[in-house]
Amino acid sequence: MVSTVSLVRDNNVTEALSKALELIGDLKRFVNRKKVLIKVNLTVARSAETGSTCDPRVLGFLIDDCYAKGAREVSVGDGSAVSMEDVLKANPIDNVAKNHKAEFIDLNRGSFRVVEVKNGLAVNGYALSEYVLNAEVLINLAKMKTHTMAGVTLCMKNLMGCILGGGSWDGKNYHWKDYSDRRKIHTTGCNRALVDLNTLIHPNLNIIDGFIAQEGDSPFKGEPVDMKTFIAGEDIVAVDAIGAKVMGFNPTSIGYIKIAAERGLGDLNPRVVGDEISQVVRRFKSNIK
Repeated sequence: MVSTVSLVRDNNVTEALSKALELIGDLKRFVNRKKVLIKVNLTVARSAETGSTCDPRVLGFLIDDCYAKGAREVSVGDGSAVSMEDVLKANPIDNVAKNHKAEFIDLNRGSFRVVEVKNGLAVNGYALSEYVLNAEVLINLAKMKTHTMAGVTLCMKNLMGCILGGGSWDGKNYHWKDYSDRRKIHTTGCNRALVDLNTLIHPNLNIIDGFIAQEGDSPFKGEPVDMKTFIAGEDIVAVDAIGAKVMGFNPTSIGYIKIAAERGLGDLNPRVVGDEISQVVRRFKSNIK
C-alpha cells in the first residue's frame, strides 16, 4: 500500500504545521485519550534560530494541539549529544514544555532496557530509553538538517536520542562517554546501524520541522535555511524520503533511507498531499555527492 505524506510551505509557522497535520487526518486519531511522548531534537547546545534544535513555537503549538485533540498527558524528551544542561541554556525547551503543561524528560537520565536487534545489519541490540519503549503514543518531531556522516538527519536519525549515550564537544572533536551505547551508530557502519535502530522504535507520527532548517557542517557548525516547510506522515521512511527530495537529494543517495526501504521498513515513493515538491525544493549544501 502506498503511504501518504503531507508537505506544506507557509509563512506562518503554526498554520504551516496545522495544515500539514490536517492533511494526514489530524492529531485526534493519534492522541485521543492517550499519553503522548514528543521526541524532540536537542542534540547540541545551539539555539533554535540556528536550525540545530527544536523550535519553541513548533513544540508549544504541538503540545497544545495534542491536548486540544484529547491527549490525557503530554511529555517532551530527548537524549542530547552533549550536556543537557548546556543545551537547555541555549534553548530552554524545558520551560516551553512546562508552560504548556507538559513534563520535560532528559532521556539520558532515565532508565534503559537493552533490546535485541533480530537479524541486525550492524548491531545485536541497543540500550533504549524506557520512556520511549513504554510510550502509548510516540510523536517523532525532527529537524530538517544535513549531517556530515549520514548526509541528512531527519526522522529516522532523530531516534538516535532514544539510545543511552552522549559525549562532549570541544569545539573541534567529539568525545564519547564510556557508557554511551549510541556510538555504535558511528563505529559499526552508520547507515546499517540506523536501520537496525529503526526496526526497534516505531513512532506513531513523524514530523519534519523545516521551518528553520540547517545546511552545511551540521549540527555543530551548520547554517540556518529559511524553508518555512513541514512534512508529516506515519511512514518514517516515506517522510524521510520526501524530506531528502525537498533538500535536493535523491533518497537513494542517502544510505539509511535506501537500505530501510529495501528492508521493507517503509515506502520510498509515497503519495504527497499539499504542496508540490517542485514548489518547495532547495538544494542544501552538504558533503553528499
